[in-house]
Amino acid sequence: MSSSMEDFMRTSFPPRALFLSLAIAGAALFAAAAPESDGGARSALESLKKALRADDMDAIEDALSGVVRAGGADSARRLLSLIRQIPSSRESLYWSLLRGAVSFTDRPALGAVGEFIVKNRAQPVARDVLYALSRNTSRQAPAALRPVLLDESAADDLRVQAAAQLGFIRSPAAVDALIEVLKAEEKRGASDSGEPVITVIESLTNLTGKKYGFNSVNWEGWWKKNQGKPLAGRQEQDRSETGTAVDSLDVQRRERYLALERAPKKGVVVLSAVFTKKSHPVLVRKDLNNDHMDEVLERMNIPHTVVEREDFLDFDLRETGAILINCTQFHRICICPFCKPGKVKNDRLYPCTGCDKHIPFSAELTGPQIEKLKSFVKSGGYIFCEDWVVKELMEKAYPESVTAGDKLAESSVDVVPVRGMALHPYLKGIFVPGEDGGSGGVSFDLDLDFSDEEDGEEEKEEKAAGGAGRGKTVVAGVDDEEPEPASLLRIRHEWWIDDESYALRVRNAQKVVGLLGSGELQKKLGADSLVALAVRPGSSVPPGQPSAPRGRLPGVVMVVLSHFGKQGSREDEHAIENLLLNFLLEANVEREARAAPRRKEP
Repeated sequence: MSSSMEDFMRTSFPPRALFLSLAIAGAALFAAAAPESDGGARSALESLKKALRADDMDAIEDALSGVVRAGGADSARRLLSLIRQIPSSRESLYWSLLRGAVSFTDRPALGAVGEFIVKNRAQPVARDVLYALSRNTSRQAPAALRPVLLDESAADDLRVQAAAQLGFIRSPAAVDALIEVLKAEEKRGASDSGEPVITVIESLTNLTGKKYGFNSVNWEGWWKKNQGKPLAGRQEQDRSETGTAVDSLDVQRRERYLALERAPKKGVVVLSAVFTKKSHPVLVRKDLNNDHMDEVLERMNIPHTVVEREDFLDFDLRETGAILINCTQFHRICICPFCKPGKVKNDRLYPCTGCDKHIPFSAELTGPQIEKLKSFVKSGGYIFCEDWVVKELMEKAYPESVTAGDKLAESSVDVVPVRGMALHPYLKGIFVPGEDGGSGGVSFDLDLDFSDEEDGEEEKEEKAAGGAGRGKTVVAGVDDEEPEPASLLRIRHEWWIDDESYALRVRNAQKVVGLLGSGELQKKLGADSLVALAVRPGSSVPPGQPSAPRGRLPGVVMVVLSHFGKQGSREDEHAIENLLLNFLLEANVEREARAAPRRKEP
């Protein structure tokens, strides 16, 4: 588990009374003379400094907009330097500043962003910056992505992400960069089956509509004849139109999705909570599900089987790769035919009214059912839990990892990746533009001295050349067009939390992979601010580890603090759908790997 994850989990939000004054170094800000063209950037940075000292998030957003509009490599470097100082107790501020750093549209600034990612390739912040940069599809974005893609020392996930992002930028510079890396991969004898190379070829096809495979000579020959023409792009065929996240899958996820479509119906099981007289002689039919994930699977065209809780112990799981447990009203309730749920604030708990018989009933998972679920995970199965299931299952089955925390009030909260986790396989396709915000309370020291005394050698060389590296510059070809307008990109989601939901309390950060967190919950609850996490009980191999031996490890349990169908926008709903889909895609790969030895048996 990364140290950033541990810090995120254990750092509580400090009280406002403990605020420390922000330190400003001795020399006057911007004391040295600067070219006249730098005035806008320096003024914007001064405004940002004041907004940070006041901890005014609205003012910070306005100042960031000014910094982005001013542009320049120096502005980007100073903003990125600030980001590294934000403690783990201030995730909203961290992502707000990061949002600014990736919103530039001028080549010098974006070049500085690329340099930062390469320089910090081994740090969590590099993945977060690269992820956020995916929102930037300006013509100059290849200036940031090309250095990452060509960095052979970078991990595959960084290079794959850079290659994928280039595939969405209709710019000759993007095609140039992709062909350049393809030639380099061929020269060093790389296989055409490596994920970075596969992604490069996919991105070239996305941009050009051509299919020349792992052959840089053909790509280069075609490009020399056509680089002056508009990029036609891939002509999409047979794309899904389900209205769900499956409509926008990349090539690798689409191949896995097609395999999931072919899986047996028992491959995915939804554990439902509709009870009949099998459970109690008084019951006729009572639906105690707070959500119906089977309906989500139907919209996604994913084969599945619905199993009611009262039938679960007798159900054969040998063909099953994943179990989805619907959030259920498991608290003890009255099932008298004359009982009416109370109309009070906490009516999700069904308080008993208008009843004189009081026949108690509980849909809670029984001890034998929990043991069956634990055995399923131990043998490699995957379980997806939502909302109240953390209290029902996790607290009893895996209390050393996760338990239920405080009850929450109904609200909409911001959702961002846990630091360093933005490129995790379970988060693929999740983040699309969404309004950003923040939480108050600066309680740490920032080095806000933007004076020239802090300049590095690269910045000093730029100034000696008359500030050539600053501001909006243009290069040949497509860059001769008018500079693109710059504005802050949006890189977070809003998720709806139902009344009486339990916060997710991590007991051992070493056993848990935090995926998504909320700055707003962090402000209220401190460490209990995750909204999605994953656990691989009984193994030290983290969930989503691509190098894990297929079909030979215990399974994974994912917990999400939200419901399907409750999000405020289509993009937010697609985010939670993608989380489930990524989980099921991996679960199906693992199921097939476990089934392979059985198929070989005579």
